[in-house]
Amino acid sequence: MWRRLFKFIQLIAVTSILVTGCAVLSTPGILPDGASSVEVPSEFHGDYIFVEGNIGNGDPIWLLLDTGFTSTLLNPDIANDLEVELTSGAMLIGAGEEAQEGRLPDRELAVSLTGTPSYLTRVPVVDMTAIEPYIGRRFDGGVGGDFFSRYVVEIDYHQERVIVHDPGRFRPDPEAERIPLTIMNNQPHVEAGIVLPDDQIIRHYFMLDTGSDGSLILYEPFVRNHAILERIPDAVPHRFGGIGGEVESRLIQIESIDVGPYRMHNIPTVLSLAESGVTTQDHSAGHLGTNILSRFRITFDYHSGMVYLTLQDEGDRVFPRASAGFNVKADGPDLNQFVVYYVIEDTPAEQSGLQTGDRLIRVNGQSADQYSLPEIDRMIRGEPGEQLELEVERNGRTKTFVMDLEIRI
Repeated sequence: MWRRLFKFIQLIAVTSILVTGCAVLSTPGILPDGASSVEVPSEFHGDYIFVEGNIGNGDPIWLLLDTGFTSTLLNPDIANDLEVELTSGAMLIGAGEEAQEGRLPDRELAVSLTGTPSYLTRVPVVDMTAIEPYIGRRFDGGVGGDFFSRYVVEIDYHQERVIVHDPGRFRPDPEAERIPLTIMNNQPHVEAGIVLPDDQIIRHYFMLDTGSDGSLILYEPFVRNHAILERIPDAVPHRFGGIGGEVESRLIQIESIDVGPYRMHNIPTVLSLAESGVTTQDHSAGHLGTNILSRFRITFDYHSGMVYLTLQDEGDRVFPRASAGFNVKADGPDLNQFVVYYVIEDTPAEQSGLQTGDRLIRVNGQSADQYSLPEIDRMIRGEPGEQLELEVERNGRTKTFVMDLEIRI
């Protein structure tokens, strides 16, 4: 089996953003009319969560619900619609190594999710359109730590629901596991234990990141301090990224991770080699992404310092182990066209003749525009022996490829 299959560029592995120069609210919110909870209109796009909200007096907008964002963020076109003047003053530190200067409105704006009261804050403005093709959906901004710090937020991945609870009236599910939550940089962290391939057990704090579509990323200081690369010399070359560019990394598979009473096995794990950016923080070992979090109904209670987990999987769901060996991104005005942007060496995709720039026409017999990007991604990555059939357009001609998924790590 080939060992280089994970040498691909994941431009959306991390959407975490630290915002400096911007105040973050922590006053507990109160829901209207004495309500104890309200369900917020939401759309689950794969494991990414988008919620309906409003900023200023504008029309309803869609925001990425991301615990990795320390505050709410806004795309420039929405700021233009609100006719606000922008000033400098917010530095955005993302997954990539290049810090990005954000801009702040000249006044506070009213922020709310549909069904919740608004609150005033200065919302950093940052252009996030470059990452939309890798998510496969247009969106207007993101909502993060400033909202989570006001309410108790419940995410039910299986029912695809987001429920906001009044902190003063919230009563946790007695069947849920209560796990202490530590807030650092306005982001939620839990203590967890990982077992490395050489059987060493290490406990540390990990951020719970609803905006990261992977499983586990270990930050550079943790990787260096524990000499992980020296102890696991066959780690696979890899790259990931997000806002701020791409980051060199390595890929391994750890034996298991324990979160509270739950143990998950054979976790694909990215080792950051970044020199700057969010993955160089030393207060946290790394973060857990949605490939882990989506196995639970998860409730964040910043006020009580607890996160509540209810396992929703039947048994121990296996992490994807095989791949065809290529990546696609969404294209076109509606992001419903799909183009190959990376083909990995020595993989079924390369061996079959698939090339960068090929446009998907049909996938497993169905028109490609009937799928979302997450649905296509799930077909590219699965279990060994599964087969993928593609019809693509290249230079005005149609080509067909059939490939078997093979073990990647």
